Parts: sequence; C-alpha cells; structure tokens
Amino acid sequence: MDVELTEPGRAAWVGAMDVVGNEEQRLLGVLSEAERGQLNGLLRRVMLVAEENGVTR
Repeated sequence: MDVELTEPGRAAWVGAMDVVGNEEQRLLGVLSEAERGQLNGLLRRVMLVAEENGVTR
C-alpha cells in the first residue's frame, strides 16, 4: 500500500524535523568535529552488534 502525505502532513513533518535538528545541534554542538566523528563511530559499532543479535526491530 502506498501512502502520500497531505500538504498539512508534510508541513508537520518538516516542522518536526526542524525541532529534531535544533535539538541535535544543541546537544552535539558542544563536541568538536573530531569528537562527533568518534561518537559516530562508537554508535555505529554498537548498532552493528545490536542488529546482529536481532535487538533492533
């Protein structure tokens, strides 16, 4: 089944993504680029193990 957002639905989604982006910047903005890269690598390793063990759904 294909679904398509209405214009109000799309506007709500875009607004929500703005909130997420602002919060992400607020939290991760304190880290240097190198620290963000390190965090990204560590989180990727954790997710790979979780996916291998069927933890994520």
